[in-house]
Amino acid sequence: MGTGIIDASNYLTATGVEVTTVRLLGKMVNKQVSDNSVFFTLADGTGCVKARVWFENDIDVMCSASISDGVYVKLTGRLRAELGLPVVAAYSLSVVTNFNDITHHFLDCIYVHLMMRSDHAKRVVHSLALVPFAASAPLASTARRVPERRLSVKAEEENLTDMIMGFLDQPGIGALEHGVSVNLVVERLGIPESEARSMLDKLADLGCVFQTIDDDHFKSCAE
Repeated sequence: MGTGIIDASNYLTATGVEVTTVRLLGKMVNKQVSDNSVFFTLADGTGCVKARVWFENDIDVMCSASISDGVYVKLTGRLRAELGLPVVAAYSLSVVTNFNDITHHFLDCIYVHLMMRSDHAKRVVHSLALVPFAASAPLASTARRVPERRLSVKAEEENLTDMIMGFLDQPGIGALEHGVSVNLVVERLGIPESEARSMLDKLADLGCVFQTIDDDHFKSCAE
């Protein structure tokens, strides 16, 4: 799960690019539950990273209780170093129910890895999947160069999509009959209301979510 380097500011860098927000998929192992959080190791077969999810309400506790060791999960969170080791403070955690997601995850990692190696990507990136393997020169040499501005917008939109869908797909959230309100999405994910509403409308047009009791409540289409 990566050969990143932790710099003097306790940030992890991959391919020379600072990584602060990550989107990961792997198997949960060594789960440890406390009164206010769950701490576990996420392993994807190429490495592992520690992750912690803080409980904010009873829904979070229910979600944690429904996930056990050996289950594949998706998480989104902020990556920092603790005692010289990378730790993800996750704000979105959901169980993998479609195992095609595992294949898609690694394809996404390859895409992001090639993007980060391009000459235009040597900048601070706030929305990247953590690269799970070392550099591959043959792959990099055949990569299509994409304008930096387009890549930045695409990464930001993909990260926002993953944040919202990851939140809506959590077991405790998905079980709510009427879904969740836009205000709750804004509160839990810490994003502007305009961005949350715009992305939810786009996801509704794509058939990923649907409105329930009114225009302000959304529910994931995933069963």
